[in-house]
Amino acid sequence: MATLAVMAKKKSDSTKPTRPGKAINVRITDELSDALDRFIESQRIPPKITDVVEVALHEFLEREGFKPKN
Repeated sequence: MATLAVMAKKKSDSTKPTRPGKAINVRITDELSDALDRFIESQRIPPKITDVVEVALHEFLEREGFKPKN
């Protein structure tokens, strides 16, 4: 999974999160990871994986009737 290699960055000396919110850790299949990588690579300006997953989760929860609070 190439995505995980990109995500594995050296931690900075600071323990302060780089963005607000709750961190989650999930495992996905190789097939889903490959599709996610292809999507990101196909964008003219590749987005951060966090942004892609956040938008996808938001859209899913909204469609299922659990619209997140903005």
